[in-house]
Amino acid sequence: MKFNLPQQPHYGQSPFKKGKVTCPVCDRTHRYHCSVTVDGSLALCKYKFSTEQAKDGRYIHILNASNKMPAYTQTHTPIKEIEIKRADAEMCHAVYTALLSRLELMPAHGDVLLNERGLSDTTVANNLYASVPDKANGNRLARALARNFELEGVPGFYHQDESWKLNFPCKGFYIPYRDERGRIVGLQIRRDTGEPRYIWLSSVGKPKGSSSGAPLHFVKPDLVKRSGEVLITEGALKADRISEFSDSATVALAGATAMNPEKFTSQLKQAFPKLAKAVMAFDIDWKVKPEVKSALLRLQRTLRTDGFRVDVRVWDAALGKGFDDALYQAERRAA
Repeated sequence: MKFNLPQQPHYGQSPFKKGKVTCPVCDRTHRYHCSVTVDGSLALCKYKFSTEQAKDGRYIHILNASNKMPAYTQTHTPIKEIEIKRADAEMCHAVYTALLSRLELMPAHGDVLLNERGLSDTTVANNLYASVPDKANGNRLARALARNFELEGVPGFYHQDESWKLNFPCKGFYIPYRDERGRIVGLQIRRDTGEPRYIWLSSVGKPKGSSSGAPLHFVKPDLVKRSGEVLITEGALKADRISEFSDSATVALAGATAMNPEKFTSQLKQAFPKLAKAVMAFDIDWKVKPEVKSALLRLQRTLRTDGFRVDVRVWDAALGKGFDDALYQAERRAA
C-alpha cells in the first residue's frame, strides 16, 4: 500500500501491527478501521481528520518520528475538524442520479460488468454504473450540479477556493447503493488497481463535505411482500449479480466484519416489517478467515434472537467463492 505522505519516506518503512490495536489518535480499539506501525511512528485513522490522506481514505497521522516517546505526540497545531450533517436521502438521490446520468461508462469498465460479471446491457444501464471522471471533469460537473442542487453534505462533494468540487480518490467506476425505496444513498468505487478494491466516495473532513457512512443496498425489495424472505450478502455488485440470475430480494452489507449485527437487524425490521426469513449468502472464504466466520456467526445469532428464521446458502466451491459466481456459472451451463 502506498501513501501520499509528506517528504519523510522513512515514516512508512515500519510494518503495521497485526490484530486488534488501540488507535492512539481516536482511542478506538478494533481490528480493521485504524492501523499503527510497529515502531509507533505512524497511524492511519478512519475517524480523525488530518491534512494527509492515504489512498484508502484513512487519515495519515505522524505520531513520533524520533521513536523515543511511546505516547502520541502532536507537534503541530491541531486542525479543527469539520463536521457537516449528511444530506438527506432525497437530496443524495437527486444529486447522484444527475451526476451518474452525465457520466459515461468506459469500455474497460463495461467489459468488467458485461463480460466478466455477466450483467445484461439493460441492468448496466438501469443501475447507472459510470466511470469515475478525472479531477478536472469531476470539478466541472460539480460546478454544473451546484447550479441546480444543494451539494452541502452530499458525500463526495466539497467547497473549496470558492468553488464546488468532486472528490477524486482513484480511477475506477461507481457502484450505486440504493435504499429500500430505490434511492441512491451512496456511491462505492471499484478501483482499477490497488487495495482495498472497493472504497466509498466521501468528502469527510473537507469544507462542506460529509462522510459516506456505510449504507445498505437493496435489490428487488418488493419481492419480500410475496416471499417473506430476503437474501443477505456482502457488496452491492454481488447483490446486483444475484438479482440478475435469480428472483430474490437481496440486501448487501458494505462489509461483514465492520457491521453492527444489532443495527443491521433493526434496519431490516424497519425496511421489511413482515420479513420472516433471512438467507445468508456470503463468500465461502469465511471458512479460512476466522474474523469473517466470527462476524457471520454473530449476525446469525442476532437474526435468530430477533425472531427470524435463518438459512445459510451453500454451493460447490468449484463454481466460485461467491454465491453470485455460482449462480452465474449455473446460468452459463444451462444456456
